[in-house]
Amino acid sequence: MAAVGVPPVEIGLLGPIQVSVGGEVLPLSSLPQRVLLARLALSPQKVVPVADLIDALWGEEPPRGAVGTTARCPRVCSAA
Repeated sequence: MAAVGVPPVEIGLLGPIQVSVGGEVLPLSSLPQRVLLARLALSPQKVVPVADLIDALWGEEPPRGAVGTTARCPRVCSAA
């Protein structure tokens, strides 16, 4: 059930990963944005550990500073 006055958010995972708010598709320009969005969408209403996000973004060899970079991702994605 949608909150009153809040446009619906839809996340498309089949085909190109995309997010739309109120029917308007938002640009997801970077691969990390799309990977993070897909990983979070696969666990709705659950806390996803940072280690899982780092693994999704970089796999077995994350860069130094991966925790800080991952912490900034939601802010970058919300600005998209």
